[in-house]
Amino acid sequence: MGMSGNTIAGVLETVRRQALPADDREYCVALHDYVRDQVRFGFTTGFESVTPEQTLILGRGHCNAQADLLCALLRGAGFETSLRFVALDKRILRHAVPVPVLFCLPARLFHAVTQVRLGGQRCSIDSYIFDRSGFRQQQARLRAAGLERGFGLGQGAVCDWSGCGDAFSQAEPSDL
Repeated sequence: MGMSGNTIAGVLETVRRQALPADDREYCVALHDYVRDQVRFGFTTGFESVTPEQTLILGRGHCNAQADLLCALLRGAGFETSLRFVALDKRILRHAVPVPVLFCLPARLFHAVTQVRLGGQRCSIDSYIFDRSGFRQQQARLRAAGLERGFGLGQGAVCDWSGCGDAFSQAEPSDL
């Protein structure tokens, strides 16, 4: 993508040029899809102190870094946006982290959800965490295990967002 992809302004320009959004909804969805498809889920040495620009440069970030990046992109595009922090059931990480790590985690995990006002409606989303391929793989594992949540996915998880309403891959409506 080149150096322009390492800045918020550069990503906004690239997404607008490539997606050619017809309206605000399409632009927001294209920004969501950019984070989902270009920023792999993963932990970084900066963890909670990583900036949106650092997440862009690394091309990787955990849920809170990804949420912060999408919020920065949406804000840079002129949308009213914020982060909403929720507590997730740690069982979401069953089979996603080693058992000793899961055992040491608190029962509820700190998690960021991106909220954006679009068409007069506030949408809450975290459906950008896994790219489509990774999401499908984890979803297949979840179904095969017969679990409601785990493998990094919440109950009713999705990785696509239409720009209408909420869309979650880790959070659940009851978490808000």
